[in-house]
Amino acid sequence: MGFLRKSVVVACWVWGLMAGQIAQAACAGNLLVDDFAHWANNKNSLGGWTNDDGTMTAISAMNNTLTFTPAGASYLYTTFNCISATAEGYTAITFPVKIPPGGTFQVQLQTSADGCAAQGYQSFSVGVSNFSGETQTVTIPLTVFAGANLAAVKAIVWGQFLGGEAGNWELGRIEFVCPDAATLTTATVGPTGTASTTAE
Repeated sequence: MGFLRKSVVVACWVWGLMAGQIAQAACAGNLLVDDFAHWANNKNSLGGWTNDDGTMTAISAMNNTLTFTPAGASYLYTTFNCISATAEGYTAITFPVKIPPGGTFQVQLQTSADGCAAQGYQSFSVGVSNFSGETQTVTIPLTVFAGANLAAVKAIVWGQFLGGEAGNWELGRIEFVCPDAATLTTATVGPTGTASTTAE
C-alpha cells in the first residue's frame, strides 16, 4: 500500500467545506477508527490492520497517541471492513495532531468505485498545513475527497510528511464524524490546505 504522489490539485479551505452532499442516516455518534491502544498488535479499534511502512526514524504509541519521526517517503495507514459513510451518515474524519511548525502532510482516503465487494480501490488525497506546533484538531469533510465513493471506504493513509522531519509528530484518536454527535460541540481547529485526487 503506497502513498500515491501523482495528483490533480484543487485549492480549498479544508475545514470550511460543508458535507451536505452525504445522506444523513443512522449514526448516533462518532465512529472510533483507532485510539492506538492496540498499536503493538497492529490492530485498530475496528479490528483492522494498522501500521507504518517501516521507514520511520522512530515510532511508538502511548496514552492513545502515536508519536513518530518520519523519514523521506514515510507513511501510516489504517484499514477496516468496508464502511458506507453514505448509508451510516458519517460526514467527516477527525483527529488531533501535534506537528512541528512548518510541517505539512497529506491524508488519503481509499475507496472502491465498484462497491464494498470489489477488491481494488482508488485513492483521493487532501493536503493539510498551517500548524502552530501545539495540539490541533483536524476535521476534514468527506466531500473534500472529490470523486471518492463514500459508500465504500476501505482505508485512511497519512503521508508526504514535509517540514519538521527532525522533530516528533503526534497523531491522536481517529474518528468518523456523525453530525449529530455531542462531540461536535467541542471546538476544532481546521488547518488550510489543498485537496487533490489520485486514482490507482
